[in-house]
Order: sequence, then structure tokens, then C-alpha cells
Amino acid sequence: MGTGTGRMMEAAYLAGLADSDWTWAVKFADFDGDGRDDLFLTNGMTRNFNNSDLPFSKKLFTGRSEWDPYSETPARKEQNLAYRNAGQLRFEDVSGKWGLDHVGISFAAAAADFDLDGDPDLAVVNMDEPVAIYRNDLGGGGRVSVGLRGRKSNRYGLGARIEVRAGGILQQRWLRALSGFKSGDEPVAHFGIGAADEIEELVVYWPSGLRQELH
Repeated sequence: MGTGTGRMMEAAYLAGLADSDWTWAVKFADFDGDGRDDLFLTNGMTRNFNNSDLPFSKKLFTGRSEWDPYSETPARKEQNLAYRNAGQLRFEDVSGKWGLDHVGISFAAAAADFDLDGDPDLAVVNMDEPVAIYRNDLGGGGRVSVGLRGRKSNRYGLGARIEVRAGGILQQRWLRALSGFKSGDEPVAHFGIGAADEIEELVVYWPSGLRQELH
């Protein structure tokens, strides 16, 4: 976490995010629409190599390929995790409450508004299981979605920074092509504005250097 002094501070334990297991995709998004970014993590590993109780010996590798012992090692299934941002750098585990506590081996994840209701849903790629689609029915406060169409910049505005001020609170999003292990999100910025009834300011900083402001 930035301290504003040119230094970074490790704050995972303080925030309640230190125990994330074997994580691949990390998704920050305002899933409940309260104006604060929540967090979703995919977990698991194809083989449980970290288990020091597994028997390994020279005989296990003699006259065999590297793949043989690998294929015989059991998988490491772990629970995916979801954390609600409670403010003041505090996160609470809502994995079960939000229905995002799947136990398995999950790698890539994408956040997108699949049902076009204004909030980010999730698609999760699981090993040896079907892809999981999670519809966001959390409700919450007001929302605004911003999609860009570039002329001087690239078509979808990838690399742009978008700022939204609502209810006196400033939020910002970056449009990225990639986010997480082998993952990408739709090129749309989703903002939760809580109880605010209007957007006071919207500013787009395009990759070309152009600054576009709306009131």
C-alpha cells in the first residue's frame, strides 16, 4: 500500500487479506455497488507439491520420466475467496454468503456485465470442470458503466484512466486488456455510486494524452 512518502507498506494482515491460498486471478471490482472495490480470488493447484508428507525417494524417479511422479501426485483443491470491502482498509470474508466459495482448481476469471443490469458478473475457468458463470444479484446502490470508443486512441480505449465523482467521492478505473492469470475483463469500467443520485464529474484520460471531461 502506498504511504504517500515514496515508500510502500505491506498491509495484507492489517486488511485481513493475508491468507489467500494458491491464488491465480485477482479481481478488484465493486460487486455490491457501495462505492468500494471488493475482491475475488481464484485458488487451487494441479498438483500438491507443497505437501512435505508426500513420499519421495530415488526409486520414484529411477527409470521414469519427469511426468510419471507428477501425474501420480494428488491435486491441491482449494476454495475460491471473495472479500467485501468494509472501508477503512478492512475486508471481510463473504465467500459463502455471496456464493463464490467453490472448492476446486480455478485459474482464469473474467469480470463482465453478462446480463446488462449494470453490475459486474464473473466467469471462472476450472480445471476438469465446466466454466462457472456467476450472476451478480447483490443489489446495492446506484451504478454507472463507462465504455469508450477511441478515434485517436485504440478503439476500446485500453490504457485509459476514467475518474468518476459522485456523492463527493472520487473513484478511478483503468481499462486493461489483461487482469489476472490468463484473464481479461470486458473493456468497460463499472462504478458503484452508493446512495448518490447523480454523477458530479466524469473525466477520461485517453492513452493519446487527450483529457475529456463531462459534467
